[in-house]
Amino acid sequence: MRKSKKVNILMLLVALLIISCAFAQTKSVNPTTALKEQISLLQLPHDFEYKKDTTGFTKFKNSKFYSKNGEADVFSIIAKNVHLVDFNNDGLKDIIYQEQQLHKAIVLFANNGKDFIEIWDGPGEVVFIKQAEKTTISVYTPYVGCIEINLLFEVTIGANNEIVEDLLSYHHNTQITNLNPEFKQKEVTGMLRTTPVVDDSETKDPCTGEPRPGNQIRAIENQRVTVIKDQGDWSLVVYKSYNNSIIAWIKSN
Repeated sequence: MRKSKKVNILMLLVALLIISCAFAQTKSVNPTTALKEQISLLQLPHDFEYKKDTTGFTKFKNSKFYSKNGEADVFSIIAKNVHLVDFNNDGLKDIIYQEQQLHKAIVLFANNGKDFIEIWDGPGEVVFIKQAEKTTISVYTPYVGCIEINLLFEVTIGANNEIVEDLLSYHHNTQITNLNPEFKQKEVTGMLRTTPVVDDSETKDPCTGEPRPGNQIRAIENQRVTVIKDQGDWSLVVYKSYNNSIIAWIKSN
């Protein structure tokens, strides 16, 4: 009797383990799917504007806005540039502020029940907000002047305003069009480049005057990348190192 009970308990534990694993798999986000979502944001029209929700901002007009250093009266808040959203899931409306003066920039203010505290800032404008257990705010920064790189920040905010920042970047000469229907991963060695051509000619940076080697970005060796486009002997890949990802071309080994 005792032996059969032990067997039944063991079988029950195994069944629960299988169910929990299956549930975990359904909840996890496929990395390829997440990457496709990121790239789709890079392909939005240049005149795209995320619709702001300023509903209820008038009741915060007497609130103070503090910088990360604890300074007040640093910010001049204009109502039309405010987007209200509870990004840390504490039941209070927080503020995503779109700075529109010299250059576009985003400032995130957390509501502490009385005033607002700056928790993140960066260049660009909001292109997407995804709310779940944690909120992810996508901020796009197009290249300008001497900065030849397009940037997509993904700022994920958790409880207690914990922030994880991921960055996806690519050179403005790198065209992200006609991608493969399915992305694949592989290990590669070679030089990441801005365009699918070998150009090692030395030129001068127009802003700094420093020499730069053609269309080279960086060399990688035996690194895993995600291939998003095949073009003859070349592949357009996403190379990720820690929280920074680069979209670039690499020639087949």
